[in-house]
Amino acid sequence: MDNRLSNLYTLLAKQGKTVEINQLAKRFHVSTRTIYNDINKLNETLSSVSEKTIIIDKARVEYSVDSPVDIEKLLLNNSDFVSSDKQIRRIRVLESILLSAGIFSSEDLLQRTLVSKNTLLSDLQKIKKKLEENGIELETLPFRGYRVIGDEIIIRNLLAATLEQDPLLFETEHFEREQQLLGDIEAFIEKICDRLGIQLSDEAFQKVLIHFWITKKRIELGETLSTISEKDFLSKEEQTLFDYRRELVELFGQPVSSTEQIYLANKLSEASITKYQELISDKWVTFNLLVETFITAVNSELPELDFKGDQKLYEGLINHLRPAYKRTLAKESLENPMYDYVLDHYCDLHLIIRKQISSIEKML
Repeated sequence: MDNRLSNLYTLLAKQGKTVEINQLAKRFHVSTRTIYNDINKLNETLSSVSEKTIIIDKARVEYSVDSPVDIEKLLLNNSDFVSSDKQIRRIRVLESILLSAGIFSSEDLLQRTLVSKNTLLSDLQKIKKKLEENGIELETLPFRGYRVIGDEIIIRNLLAATLEQDPLLFETEHFEREQQLLGDIEAFIEKICDRLGIQLSDEAFQKVLIHFWITKKRIELGETLSTISEKDFLSKEEQTLFDYRRELVELFGQPVSSTEQIYLANKLSEASITKYQELISDKWVTFNLLVETFITAVNSELPELDFKGDQKLYEGLINHLRPAYKRTLAKESLENPMYDYVLDHYCDLHLIIRKQISSIEKML
């Protein structure tokens, strides 16, 4: 194995001193976003065997250890990471289920996971409940195996949410070959974003990347979205995807229907951050009015604070509201890792927000 993760760890362990993120990005010819993701994966691996993790502080990386671990072995055969955490183990099984075609057996799952048959059968009972909570059925076919039944968009959303909880999946031997594909998808998305004049946060970019990968894999399994009627008007994201259709087909290595292109375009619009010049254009009037009304309502309960004079807050809320609205329409759930922290530290503000959010809900 000679991949970027192992080389990054070796470099940090060898230097044993503070290094800037942008220097690492230049060294490995990737974006700073990729370096942050790589370090997150390395820390997940190191934590699984109770080893010292890498520290990031103000865009600088610090790592000093007397005896570096055999990171290549841990990355490719991360059974410790899986077996030490029941939740991760079940996540791996769920991923295998949602990436299986047609009818599949428990033997098929055993070949793709790192668990015993008894453990697998026990995990399947919990996973069935998880699927049912999302409106998906894991049907048991006597003497044949299992079959997943459910709305394709819901299945993809659940698979995306599951993959986000498993940062080391693509570092396993079974998925290592997907690294090149992910890199090609990343380059394609960056080209589309440049054409659209939009920006994505690191987290949003990763979500879009995962949705593109899932779409390709589900199409390969023969699981496609239902055809929709022709649209009279295309959004800028949809039109751009149509303009780059040939490149998308080449990237996926197979035909990509108009329905699938519109689906991917919607994933971009759900995540996009628009530049300020466009925020003040006519087509943003509704969202501008929503945010202004909302800020005014919240400020009325906290008159000692000048929320209405905070331009960055105003722009940030508009940029947040549009993709949040589109995610809601797409029935895509979003787990906020800061939610409990907000409840603990900003309880009063949270209650005010919950009270005043109705103004936005009514207008939408």
